[in-house]
Amino acid sequence: MRNNLSGGRSTNLVREIVFMGIMIAVDVVAVRFLSFNMITMRIGTGFIANIVAGMYLGPVRAGIVGLIADLIGFTLFPVGVFFPGFTLSAVVSGALSGFFLEGKKSSQKFNIIAYALISTLLVDTLMNTTWLVLMLHDGAFSKFMFRLMPRIPNQIAVIVLKIILVPILYRTLFKRFRA
Repeated sequence: MRNNLSGGRSTNLVREIVFMGIMIAVDVVAVRFLSFNMITMRIGTGFIANIVAGMYLGPVRAGIVGLIADLIGFTLFPVGVFFPGFTLSAVVSGALSGFFLEGKKSSQKFNIIAYALISTLLVDTLMNTTWLVLMLHDGAFSKFMFRLMPRIPNQIAVIVLKIILVPILYRTLFKRFRA
């Protein structure tokens, strides 16, 4: 019987678990300490951990990273009340990064632009604004639009930042560490 600690598939699994742990820690630090919180939105760099996790781990594991990072981040450093919608947003954001950016997909312009647009518009803008409206009991559509409009300039900046950062992260991190 072969010893599983000698290498092969178990070594890759251990590496993936360790990498997931590192990305969870990076996400928690980036979201909780390197972000600027306002009443209706958070401006920060948490998406960088999602991008890197998506490149290395694919959609399922990157989604798990988003899930665990959100739960640990809220448990250790709560801001407001827990709302599961934001946890769902974290999972979807991680899964989208893995879907569009896994492996060499990160070097394709179409995937980079699709990831930046879909993740920012779907998750950051629509989903998170919906959660805020539901959480604050402002169920009217006019309240949704009222909360959405100030986010648009910020979200355009985030889209541009993601389009710029993905190729840089691909060249500096992914290609270097994957080899």
